[in-house]
Amino acid sequence: MRQNKEKFEVYYTTENDENLRGHRNNQGIIEFLTTEKYMKQVIPLKSIVLDACAGCGVYSFFLANLGHAVTAGDFVKHNVDVIKNKQKQQPVLQHIYEGSATDLSQFDNESFDVVLNMGAFYHIIDKEEREKSISECLRVLKKGGLFFIAYLNKFSNIIKYNEQWRDDFSSVERLFEYGYIDDDSLFYQASPEEIEDIMKKFNLTILHNIATDGLKAPIYETLNLMNEKTFERYMNYHYQICEIRSLLGYSEHALVICKK
Repeated sequence: MRQNKEKFEVYYTTENDENLRGHRNNQGIIEFLTTEKYMKQVIPLKSIVLDACAGCGVYSFFLANLGHAVTAGDFVKHNVDVIKNKQKQQPVLQHIYEGSATDLSQFDNESFDVVLNMGAFYHIIDKEEREKSISECLRVLKKGGLFFIAYLNKFSNIIKYNEQWRDDFSSVERLFEYGYIDDDSLFYQASPEEIEDIMKKFNLTILHNIATDGLKAPIYETLNLMNEKTFERYMNYHYQICEIRSLLGYSEHALVICKK
């Protein structure tokens, strides 16, 4: 991965604790609840799973506790250390490693039933490297297996950062054209149509394109003020609409599930 690894270490160690992301408030947990719901729905029992960019292992441990055989890896040493510490308390993972999703050479071809690319794609601004993260995941995925790829939505971020950009719309124009604002960016942002085109380029069958945090961006303050009962009702509504195509662009985080 061509990004500066030291910069990623700083981001995930001091600027953004991945172990806490999504668990601070209502709006933050929507992505995780939605992703886990779909994982339970589509992944066959007792699958062999590779979480190729596991972060701090939220999905790795979730799937392992459902009875799947899970291998977890991440590019960031801090995140891998967190996974290892969790494993000491809850030894359910098959294997843990530090490494990039762009190089899975330690694994044989077609050795996993399910492969998760839940972060590498949107952390790589170089097109060739992004596609390598996909091709490597698909190389180790069995024919007929499931591929999960998370992406960030460039349209949603106009809503999220509208106050910052109202005096500098050139940033928005660069984001729309390139998917990132500058060459030092840690994030690449796509559109629902772009991600689907990429999946088709790799001859994948798209099963779901999901707005994993849905309408969060424009209503996050309202979401955070909801009591538990109201938020539960909102989530039931969210699950009904999160694949409606006209709403995909609102979702900051999104997920495509494909079949090889």
